[in-house]
Amino acid sequence: MTPTRPAPARRPARLPSPAAHRGAGAAVATVLLALLLVAGPLAEVAGAVPARPVNYRSEVTEVDPPVEGLAVRIIGGDQLLEVVAPPGVVVVALGYGEEPYLRIGDGGRVLVNVNSPAHYLNDERLGRVPLPDHADEEAEPSWKRLADGRSWAWHDHRVHWMMEREPPVVREAGGEAVRVMDWEVPLLVDGEPVVVRGTLDWEPDVVPVMPLAAALLVAGAVALLALRRARVGPLAGAVLAGAGALATAVAAGEALVSPRYTWDVALQLSLALPAVGFLAGIAVLALARAQPAWARTAGLVATAVLVGWTAFHLPALTAPVVPTELPVGLARTGVATTGLVALTAGVALALRPRAV
Repeated sequence: MTPTRPAPARRPARLPSPAAHRGAGAAVATVLLALLLVAGPLAEVAGAVPARPVNYRSEVTEVDPPVEGLAVRIIGGDQLLEVVAPPGVVVVALGYGEEPYLRIGDGGRVLVNVNSPAHYLNDERLGRVPLPDHADEEAEPSWKRLADGRSWAWHDHRVHWMMEREPPVVREAGGEAVRVMDWEVPLLVDGEPVVVRGTLDWEPDVVPVMPLAAALLVAGAVALLALRRARVGPLAGAVLAGAGALATAVAAGEALVSPRYTWDVALQLSLALPAVGFLAGIAVLALARAQPAWARTAGLVATAVLVGWTAFHLPALTAPVVPTELPVGLARTGVATTGLVALTAGVALALRPRAV
């Protein structure tokens, strides 16, 4: 009788050691800290209040009297008022006490009056900032250069609702869209008074049926493929890299709405974190065969980053006004899909560690 050979021993899967986990955690912390250190100084500019998803829609209805070449618009629902001065014309935006606040187009520059209270109040949506002693509507203007050019956008409190609670008319409307108020912003165009008039409306949340359905369909397909594959590492890496690229496109569409000088730390991290997720997904693809332990760790890092990014962008799913250069439906679908497919890939890596 021929003796049977014993089956060859299976090599144990190389799971991440505690040291590997600590090293990965330190690397992620270092990346995030570097992003904060870079983004912080860039965000310290006047009026750093970029557009966000909101329930309010503010619109310019009239410039009285009309001025040829003068352009005025609202950016991001009710977030920013932008003025573009005609060539060779100086436009002065007046502050809340009708003091000179901004000079736009003065010698091809934009200047701000650092003695105007509006210069400080406009840095926060509800104006809850301390004013320096020299900020006085009656003080002689002291001009400081902000930028070169003939246009500037700022967060003007006259074009939006100034309380955290919803307006009484919204509660009375019972969830229907409603006009909140009419507003006016005074300008001086080459010394002549001009009034910009507009309206502010409130709109109810939307139900993102199609974006969620599309995201669930994609996530379901990923889950089915993960169950059928012998190795989930390459699949998870490709999915996470794709989710990172999708989130980057959504974040870019959001960022391009607001002028660069209004970007804050949150918006800059919104652009940077998807890139981290994309690179971590590429790392999973590169390491899945040779270093499965590190591939799994990189995949879980990508999952955490992309799910966290999605949580920050959840208001974009339901807010009626979503500031983006992309079609709004595409932006909503991108947010929902990023979170669900990244979570699906992360769960596959966590539940099947020996199949990376």
